[in-house]
Amino acid sequence: MKNVIKISLLALMLVSGSVKAADELDVKVSQKKAITIELNNLSSSSVLLFQDKDGNILFRDSLELNGHYKKTLDLEVIPNGVYSISLEGERSVMSKQVVKTHAGLELTNAPAGILFKPCFEVKEKQVTVFLTNPGKKTIYFDVYDAQGIKVSTLTRREAVIQKRLDFSQVPSGTYTIKVRVGGRIFIEEFDLG
Repeated sequence: MKNVIKISLLALMLVSGSVKAADELDVKVSQKKAITIELNNLSSSSVLLFQDKDGNILFRDSLELNGHYKKTLDLEVIPNGVYSISLEGERSVMSKQVVKTHAGLELTNAPAGILFKPCFEVKEKQVTVFLTNPGKKTIYFDVYDAQGIKVSTLTRREAVIQKRLDFSQVPSGTYTIKVRVGGRIFIEEFDLG
């Protein structure tokens, strides 16, 4: 019961923090070939990314805490295609999609996506991974040893994930956990000695 309460509180904390970030990402088509991005009252240091469909970063900007931010990006010279604007905060990533065609730019009607980042807790030779997954997407956990050899892969689809990984029976050293969700990879290294 105690674990259920902890997980519920973690999920509530992550959701409430990300909903605030979602309210702050305002994207408008300001001309046929430009977009304006406006952010207000950032609650933590964030990074703004503009990427193509392959994940190539075309624009990146680090944002200050509690600041006002406004930027117009002229997209006339980029090829037609699907692009994403992401606001990456401490615990979540909020994204909106932009489509460029010969007729101009359009923000898609799809709801903005919110992707939560995993949290890690290390106690002795055990690593607990916490992750909120409201869309119940397939989450992959890949574990690598110090030589970069994959030693384990786990898959989960629950809305709230708390997975404890026990390293007590393996040699001491540096291990890497890659969490793959929604086309993103989050990497965390641990020295378990």
